[in-house]
Amino acid sequence: MNQAIYTRVKHLLAQTPRYRDNDKLLVARYWWDEMKAKGIDPEKATARQLLDLMVDDRVTKSGSILRARRKVQEHFPNLRGIIHTHRMQKQNKVKENIRNLNHWE
Repeated sequence: MNQAIYTRVKHLLAQTPRYRDNDKLLVARYWWDEMKAKGIDPEKATARQLLDLMVDDRVTKSGSILRARRKVQEHFPNLRGIIHTHRMQKQNKVKENIRNLNHWE
């Protein structure tokens, strides 16, 4: 795991809660910041410029960013999103339903 990616993703998740539940927003913001750091104005950049950056590996791969998000959220549960909380609540209900089914046998 690239520590710089991990650290940057952790900062973004802590700074902006909506990135916790939206991978597309997180990746877009990560690339936005990378473009600015490279002296490219994201407001004026074309789709072609972004695609060239992606093809030339001059922006971080989205998979690496998302892998870092999963690891950060594993290490820091407070940086998990609302969707995770709902999923866990639903999981507990399903587990209880399964246990109840076993009692009928």
